[in-house]
Amino acid sequence: MPKKLFEPGNKLAYKRKHCRGGRPTKAQAEAKRVAADEAKKYLEGKLKAILDTYLSLATGQRAGKKRRKLDPATTRHAVERFVGPAPRSLILDLQDSVESFFEQVEKMGR
Repeated sequence: MPKKLFEPGNKLAYKRKHCRGGRPTKAQAEAKRVAADEAKKYLEGKLKAILDTYLSLATGQRAGKKRRKLDPATTRHAVERFVGPAPRSLILDLQDSVESFFEQVEKMGR
């Protein structure tokens, strides 16, 4: 009785002799490296335009001739990435006055 086409373990079901796997060949690795280098050079050439667009989305300012809308997600990402966390946290009582809050903020700035 002949084997069925989709019987488990039948190499003919895959339409090739062996399932190729494992490490890429040297030629494939070299081609991937060359493609990565070309992509890196392309992005480095366009970096100023990309950063201008990113910052205009984060701040809502003009980028070239276009005025961009303020994007909240981009603004959050920019603040998290570039501003960083506060060096110390404020410990305030709920009964404190507004003046005491600003005094503590001034002390943190020093």
